[in-house]
Amino acid sequence: MKTATRSPAWSLATPRARSLYVLALVLALVIAPTLLALGSHDARTGTASTTTTTGLSTAWERPITFIETGLPAGTAWSVDLSGSTQSSSTTEIVFSELPGTYDFTVLPVAGYVASPESGEVVQNSCMATVYITFTPVTAVSSYNVWFNESGLPSGTSWWVDFNGTNVSSTSASIAFTAQNGTYLFTDPALILGGVGTDFVTSTNNGTVTVAGANVSVPIPYSAQYYLTTAVTPSAGGTVSPSSGWYAAGASVSLSEAANATYDFVGWNGTGNVNYTGTNSTPTVTMDSPVTEIAVFGVAYEVSFQETGLLDGVTWSVTFNGVTQSAYFVFLDFSAANGTYAYTVAPIPGYHTPSYSGNVTVAGSDVNVVIPWVRLTYNVSFVEAGLPSGTSWSVTLNGSSMSTLSSTLIFPEANGTYPWSVAAVAGYTANVTAGTVVVNGSAILIEIGWAASAPVPVGYTVTFVETGLPTSTTWSVSLNSSSASTPVQGATAALVLTGVPDGSYGYWVPAVGSYDPGPSGGSLTVAGANVTVNVAFTAHSTPPSPTPSGSAGLSLLDLLVFAVVGGGVATTVYFVHRLSGRNRGSAA
Repeated sequence: MKTATRSPAWSLATPRARSLYVLALVLALVIAPTLLALGSHDARTGTASTTTTTGLSTAWERPITFIETGLPAGTAWSVDLSGSTQSSSTTEIVFSELPGTYDFTVLPVAGYVASPESGEVVQNSCMATVYITFTPVTAVSSYNVWFNESGLPSGTSWWVDFNGTNVSSTSASIAFTAQNGTYLFTDPALILGGVGTDFVTSTNNGTVTVAGANVSVPIPYSAQYYLTTAVTPSAGGTVSPSSGWYAAGASVSLSEAANATYDFVGWNGTGNVNYTGTNSTPTVTMDSPVTEIAVFGVAYEVSFQETGLLDGVTWSVTFNGVTQSAYFVFLDFSAANGTYAYTVAPIPGYHTPSYSGNVTVAGSDVNVVIPWVRLTYNVSFVEAGLPSGTSWSVTLNGSSMSTLSSTLIFPEANGTYPWSVAAVAGYTANVTAGTVVVNGSAILIEIGWAASAPVPVGYTVTFVETGLPTSTTWSVSLNSSSASTPVQGATAALVLTGVPDGSYGYWVPAVGSYDPGPSGGSLTVAGANVTVNVAFTAHSTPPSPTPSGSAGLSLLDLLVFAVVGGGVATTVYFVHRLSGRNRGSAA
């Protein structure tokens, strides 16, 4: 509320006083315009314009007096009059001013409220007086409500609307006063920063409760940055994600997809933490606005061709960050013009001089040959114990080798292989067969030989009869010096042992009225036992007597003797003929 207070009027009760008043009024009307023309004065600033007579301005200044009541004696107080401030510890503060209208403000005094606190005072060539009444504040009825932002750059303008009062500031705090109660507040949810930068808060509205104490409300802001993604040329392909806002510090994974006849070349990025390179799926950290452009080019075929690998062997190539594996000859990639690195994965048991290199694509397809050589490792068999110059042999994985020396060497690739050692006459090996596993290194297998124990010589020749009554004794003779002949017995089988390899004659005598079939013949022993079956049949007519005289041998008997051989068999044969003749004579 603005208040203008003028000095009290003079009393015009006497004629002299009235005359002086009229004279003063005439002088004011006649002389004042002239004085104002000589020099003017800005009543609000107290600044005089140029004049040739400076004493006139001072002569026209009049006092403006501020008189306080209510303050304890000696209390300092202050008044600002149109920008000029005076203080006093008395009850009066006096300004000397030219005629005009002036704004005034009474500065706060702790524990007191001034009335009026501000207003206007008019100086019209007379003394002006303003009365100020100070009233003590008996109880605290209002409290400070502070809104404190964080996260905004220094000097950023923001605002708070509190209980209908909106205050803006570039400092970090905005203050209000309020009595006890609950109040609504609002602040900006988003504040624009630089290009591609915003600041956001989730505490952009709410309520504040004042309950007998000051209140502080935090308003945290966080930055967000804009990610721009694009492709070049536009027909080359697509990228993910699309352009958009991301919180500061967020990690964003990029990906690309080339269209037909195009191939991805790389990313071209700008920003503090951008990605520039050929990785098709990089990650960027949003600590500033970032732009990522996926570059595509016309695609050409890049083929890698292997030579030297066995069928079914898998091999792999990594080209421009992409890995392919296969068991066939070609691995095909695509790439736009440019130079690209490749690596070839090692294969156990093989070697290539082209484990890595670069491929340059220049407007046409490219073929890269990767030659492989199979690695072999020596599998050595070493013998000990055979006489010098003795031949011995080993078969490894179906391949046989012989030598007169002490060592046999097989070159083999990685793998698992069976092996065996051939027999050597008169000697026995400590190991004759096994399995060897080749795994990137040479292998030594030792074979120890020892002289063999003598092997018994001879085989068994068994004669088995049928047709004789049970427990009938019968016999057989074999023309072998090593066999025990003749052999007889009452069993169905007569056995001759120790018969060596060879051809032999044999004879089976008749038994009583039973004739053997066959009664003789030849047999061969060749590394195995032999069995001869003899069937006896009974005869009903006794044999004819043989003429007396010498042995009574017919020409047929002599031929049989010649065939069967001499020795024991001859003796047996003569006994047979004589016994037969005697049986005939007896008959």
